[in-house]
Amino acid sequence: MSFHRRLTLSESQRADVLGRNNLDDGRMEDEDDLIPLSDFVGAMEDLGRITKDPMLGWRLGETIDMADLGETGLALSLAPTLGDALTCLGDSFATIQTSTYLRFQVEGDVATIKYAVLDPTIWPRQQDAELTLGLIAGLVRRFAGEDSQDSLTVELEHDRTAGTRALASHLRRGIHHGAALNSLSFPVALLNQRQTDGPTTDFQAISRHLERNTQAVVTAQPLSARVRLLLFQGMDDGAVDQETIAKALGMSPRGLRRHLVEDEGKTFQDIVDDTRKALASAYLTRTRLSLGEIALHLGYSDQTAFTRAFTRWFGASPRSVRRGARESMSTT
Repeated sequence: MSFHRRLTLSESQRADVLGRNNLDDGRMEDEDDLIPLSDFVGAMEDLGRITKDPMLGWRLGETIDMADLGETGLALSLAPTLGDALTCLGDSFATIQTSTYLRFQVEGDVATIKYAVLDPTIWPRQQDAELTLGLIAGLVRRFAGEDSQDSLTVELEHDRTAGTRALASHLRRGIHHGAALNSLSFPVALLNQRQTDGPTTDFQAISRHLERNTQAVVTAQPLSARVRLLLFQGMDDGAVDQETIAKALGMSPRGLRRHLVEDEGKTFQDIVDDTRKALASAYLTRTRLSLGEIALHLGYSDQTAFTRAFTRWFGASPRSVRRGARESMSTT
């Protein structure tokens, strides 16, 4: 991506920010160079601090050049409808950014895109989250027009910041902070809106090619990473099912367990526990979710089961850990 060149920074400032995060202009603009997510997120946070723009990530996302998104951007620019574009983005996001969760859902009369960085240790990550939601908001506006902005509902995992008021004013509506996932929702009727600029005749052919490329990117990742992504999706649906995950990976449950142990020295339950443990700590200390809501998000049947597991992991109850985190924040 070359959007970093659009910022009002001197050459030395830009080089310093990128260098601190193991990056340079060449790496940022090389479509074949898979930049570690932690480096990209760190660079975005540094850029936000240096520019002192409270809406940096959102502005960059809303105005991003589709060419910066490679083949996925080309497909988005050719999509006949907003629904086609968001389906394409959800299916191919791994070609833009790995180790993240982006999901397009329709429930009743509401369409929602959810986004999260899978690694809870990558924090803070405000600018990255707002960059992605800003990209989606820009797509909605591209198809449905400027007035569509009034219908957007935004939820963000990070707490209120100096940019909260500016972003709420820009969207002309309030923003919910401290959510489990970053999300943007709007009326499902907008999905049928068609873009007026550019041809759409090549969309299907490019989508098929993009699907093959996405599959290649996904299958090149370690099996444990693919399991974690599916676990995150399962937790988002309120269930963690080994058989379902194995089926999604084209394996039997027995084959999945065998490959994890033989190839990576891990059991399926190890990955489930590690994922839940990391997310539990993040949800408790960063979100406003109740303990019952956290239990459901992690795929537990009830709060008691979650509390028992958490206490085993950390040697303290969820309530005491949350209270300690809040007291620590109030004294800093």
